[in-house]
Amino acid sequence: RLCVGEDTYTVHSAVLAARSDFFFAAFATDMAERASRSVSLQHTRGETPTRESVLALLYFLYTGCTSKVTETNALELLALIGGGAEPAAEFNSDYLQLHDAATLRRACEAAAESACAADADRLLEVLVQAHMLGASRLKSRAMQLAVHHFKDLAVKESFVASLPPALLSEVLRLVAVEFDGALPSAAKGQRWELSMMPAPDARLKNTYEALISPDLSCGAGACGTAGCSEASIVATFERPVRVRRVRIGVDLAIGDFDAARLHGSRLQYLNGSGAWQDAGVSVVAEEGMVREIELPHMVTAKAFRLV
Repeated sequence: RLCVGEDTYTVHSAVLAARSDFFFAAFATDMAERASRSVSLQHTRGETPTRESVLALLYFLYTGCTSKVTETNALELLALIGGGAEPAAEFNSDYLQLHDAATLRRACEAAAESACAADADRLLEVLVQAHMLGASRLKSRAMQLAVHHFKDLAVKESFVASLPPALLSEVLRLVAVEFDGALPSAAKGQRWELSMMPAPDARLKNTYEALISPDLSCGAGACGTAGCSEASIVATFERPVRVRRVRIGVDLAIGDFDAARLHGSRLQYLNGSGAWQDAGVSVVAEEGMVREIELPHMVTAKAFRLV
């Protein structure tokens, strides 16, 4: 007899012993199960597997066929046999020690993947179960689907509530990597190209580290030349960046440019339509030097200019 929860199934011990090292040990060695001719499966956590799932497992043990695996019982079957050999699995990954567990496991993973492909709620369930069982192939596929449908999943209350913190971190990290080209980065650490009339000072390296220099003298430079009364200075990044603060300074050691001339200049950014748009701030020169400017809101753009 095989006992799962309150259900009892009449089985042939010789068949189960031939298909599983666990059952062989239970029925063919001096274990208590041999004397009682009864084996109880208690290795799964959560709700007791349904009768449908246990019968599908027995059908596979007797016939070697996976035709009884369905989208409904796939996850419970995985819990019974174990999702795989991943060390991080919370459940015993090979408790029953089936001789052909890989065949049944693949069928369960295929059915579970099919179930979650068009159902966001089921996708979260499959992702969590695959993570807990150590079913690496199923988890990888579920992660890919979660990233693809991230916008729809993120608005669901169950999204954060149902995912363990470690798994949620994995999903968010994969989203960030997958959409790296579409997500704006902070300007920190990024390089930019400076363009202007006349030409910029090619001796200076346009890096974030230059911007935070205490004397404001080694950042991206624009050098005035004789006969030039005004210029539009454009800083262009390789990709859109997020900007909250801007620092503009004048190096008094070079030339005799009066920083007061910058007073009232406007900061603009290139919007998604390709047009220059005011950022809502004007440059204020204090005591001949321009200081840090706080934007009224976060601006995301690829290019900025001072006019």
